[in-house]
Amino acid sequence: MSADLPLAAYPTGARVDQFATAVVERLNATPGVERAAVSTGVPLLGVREGMAISPIGRPEDVPMRFKRVDPHYFDTLDIPVVAGRGIASSDREGAPIAIVINQTLARALNRAASVAEPVGQTFRMFVPTYEGSGVERDVSVVGIIRDERTGEPQSVEAPVAYGALAQSPRRELKLVVRTSGDPAMVMNSIRATVKDVEPRVALGDVRTMEEVRALSLTSARQPTWVIGAFAVLATVLAGLGLYGVLAHAVAQERRSLGIRLALGARPRDVGAGVVRQSLLIVAGGVAVGAVAVTLLARLVQSLLFGVSPLDPIALAIAGTSTLTLGAIAAAIPALRAARVDPSIVLRGEN
Repeated sequence: MSADLPLAAYPTGARVDQFATAVVERLNATPGVERAAVSTGVPLLGVREGMAISPIGRPEDVPMRFKRVDPHYFDTLDIPVVAGRGIASSDREGAPIAIVINQTLARALNRAASVAEPVGQTFRMFVPTYEGSGVERDVSVVGIIRDERTGEPQSVEAPVAYGALAQSPRRELKLVVRTSGDPAMVMNSIRATVKDVEPRVALGDVRTMEEVRALSLTSARQPTWVIGAFAVLATVLAGLGLYGVLAHAVAQERRSLGIRLALGARPRDVGAGVVRQSLLIVAGGVAVGAVAVTLLARLVQSLLFGVSPLDPIALAIAGTSTLTLGAIAAAIPALRAARVDPSIVLRGEN
C-alpha cells in the first residue's frame, strides 16, 4: 500500500524516519500482523530511480537502480541475505552510508570492475537527498541479497542497490505488511493504526502480492495464449499432414501389400510395418526439432518464465506427444493396409 506524506508536515527527512519507525512498531503490535516494513517500492512493480556506482578512484561506472528500504524490508518479504548483513537500525543519518546490493549488481561489478568480493568495500555513487537533488558520496557495501525480482517476471533482473531509508528519506512510501490470515480481514486494523500515527495520511494502491503478481503477468499471458493457439493449430496440421502422407503411401503400396498377404504375411504384421514407418518419420522430425530448439534457445528465452528453453521435462513431453500423435495418425492407414484383399488387388493389377 502507498502512503504519501504531506510536505508541510514533513519538511525534513528526520520526520519521515520518525514516521516510518513509529508506523512499523505500531503495525507489528497489531493483531493479525506478523511483520511490517517501509520502502520506496515493492517487488514486480519496477524501480524508477536509476544511477551508477563505481569503485573509488576508478573510472568504471556500473549502471544500476536504487531503492530505499528500512531494516525490516528483507525479513518481511523473506528475501535472504547471502553475504554480509542487511540494512540495520544503526544505518541512520550521521553514520557511514551503507548499501546492500543484489546478486545481479554483484556480478556486474565483478565483470565491469573486477570486484569479486564487494562486501566491505567502499564505492562512489550519487546519493539522492530529501530535497530532491543529490550529491556524490562514498558508500559501503554491507551485504548482498538474493535477487528480489524487482520487475516483470519475464524480464531480465536489473542490478539494484538498496539504501537505508533513514539515510536517504523520501515522502512517497510503500508499506509492506505480512499478515497471519486473510489480508482483507486485517485491513481495517492497518488503516486505523496508520491513522493513529499520522491522521493526514490516506493509504492507497492497496493490493496483495498475489494481485501484484497477476497484474505483472498480464502482458506475458497475452502472447502466451497466442503462441499456445498456434501450437495447437500446428499440431493438428502436422497430424493431418502425416495422415495424408501415410494414406497416400499405403495406396501406392497396395499391390506389394497384397502380394505379401498372399504369400502368407499376417495382417497385423503389415499394419505394424506401416506404424513403424510412421514413427521413423516422426522420430526424424523430433530429432531435427530438438536440434533447432537448442540452436534457437536464446531467441525464446524472453518469452519464458519459470522454465528454461532447454527444460528436459518440457522437451520430453513435447517429444513424447509428437510420437503419440504420429502413432495415432498412422492408425487408420495401418488398419487399411491390414485389410487389403490380395485377390482383389491382384485381379485389379491384371
